[in-house]
Amino acid sequence: MVALRQEGYQVSLIVGEDFQPASHWDLERIEIFHVPDLVKAIAPDQDVKALRNLTEVLGRYRPQVIHTHLAKAGVLGRLAARLARVPVRLHTVHGPTFPPVLPKGKQLAFKSMEKICSRLTDHFIFVGEELRQDYINAGICRNGRTSVIRTGRPQEEFAEVDAIPAEQLAAIRRSITTSSGDFLISVVSRLAPMKKVEEAIKILHLLRQRGIQAHMAIAGAPDPPQETRYWDFLRHLTASLALDPFVHFVGFREDILPFMKAMDALLLTSSYEGLPNVVVEAGIVGRPIVVYEVCGLRELIIDGETGYVVPQGDVQSAAEKLMYLANNPLFCSDMGHKASLAMRQTFNLEKMLQEKIELYKDILTQKGFL
Repeated sequence: MVALRQEGYQVSLIVGEDFQPASHWDLERIEIFHVPDLVKAIAPDQDVKALRNLTEVLGRYRPQVIHTHLAKAGVLGRLAARLARVPVRLHTVHGPTFPPVLPKGKQLAFKSMEKICSRLTDHFIFVGEELRQDYINAGICRNGRTSVIRTGRPQEEFAEVDAIPAEQLAAIRRSITTSSGDFLISVVSRLAPMKKVEEAIKILHLLRQRGIQAHMAIAGAPDPPQETRYWDFLRHLTASLALDPFVHFVGFREDILPFMKAMDALLLTSSYEGLPNVVVEAGIVGRPIVVYEVCGLRELIIDGETGYVVPQGDVQSAAEKLMYLANNPLFCSDMGHKASLAMRQTFNLEKMLQEKIELYKDILTQKGFL
């Protein structure tokens, strides 16, 4: 938004109930419209109100372009834009709405909704190539109306990660274990069933059974709060496997990059993703990651060189990869270094901003606004 403003565009932001701006965001001269009924979970009554409110906001503001994000907000935003006669409608796809792990009925319903919204969309932006191909193969969009623009990270973030004091990292490790020889694994995830955190806990159980002195720190919280039942299930599983001393639920962390850097390796057992940010962040902090095969992973990881990719649900293979990293600390460190070089080159904020600005210029020129 700041980059567009600097290019001379007038930018406004329409946000929902859960909007929480970060302290470092520069929102000066960016008008913010709050739509309280725009919530993450499907809620028909609120969704109808949100659609009406979005249409009213767009009708008053009368933008030339609307750029929507996320699944439900993308549907409501594009419908409202059509009703308010917004000339140009863009949508960024951050993750698949119809992954194969969903029941067939839900897959069909979500895919049908995407096809309807496709008719309301001038251009699709995807965070990864595999994600784009999934949507093209599903008949939702055509290649000529799509772009891939990866989510960039600022150079300042890389410098800050490199400058994290050793004392801070040591303090984070001591909050998990007082033994310097323990192997620390982090799981950074929303605590929701689709993230399959229970399988991460089972992987730790296998490592402990095989003599690896490992601890697992799980950073994340239920979102939405209705998912607290899943959190309770994870707690019960941990206790049933006698892992209470070794599994640490640390909640939401503001210091997520230092936290990840303080660990020895990371683990992702999600059932589906678009292009997982946690994999990018693991690379930025120079830590190897073991991941289940999900959409976009092959674009991020060179298997065996910058991380490990194992089949979905293969607890045994994931445990074996982590055991190898634990038993070979020099290899573990080298893998993390290679991941860092690769991620910092690919996920560059300046590159992302330039690509988005050029895309806006091209589309607005085609539409006769420039």
